[in-house]
Amino acid sequence: MSVMMKNIFTGAVCGLCLVLAGCSASEQAQPNTATESASSNSSQTAETEKDQTPMIIDVRTPEEFATGHVAGAVNFDVNDAEFQNQVKDLDKSAAYVLYCRSGNRAEGAKGYLESIGFTDVKNLGSVQDASQELGLDVVVDK
Repeated sequence: MSVMMKNIFTGAVCGLCLVLAGCSASEQAQPNTATESASSNSSQTAETEKDQTPMIIDVRTPEEFATGHVAGAVNFDVNDAEFQNQVKDLDKSAAYVLYCRSGNRAEGAKGYLESIGFTDVKNLGSVQDASQELGLDVVVDK
């Protein structure tokens, strides 16, 4: 940061301090409900976003999964007989994102999940599409 920028910043901070110092004691004693409300809403939003972090499900075969998958994904092969058992006890109101090689199997899995009561399921298409959409790397387990 240049010396001139530091001086401008310091001047702005000092000016703000003078403005704030000029407030009367009675004004300072009054709660700023807008700020408190915004802070409270921000906390609630952060909790909601955390609660809504989707579970990432790769619906390809284990062999395909091993060649590269989105970081953090679990592998539930939609064409395996165990798929229904793997998903039946998941929280139906939680958020889920699905992907496969092209998006076709993920779309079928999405339809099945919705048919058994899941309410927040999204098909992200291919591995590459899901990686890009989620901002996560494609990884290979070693």
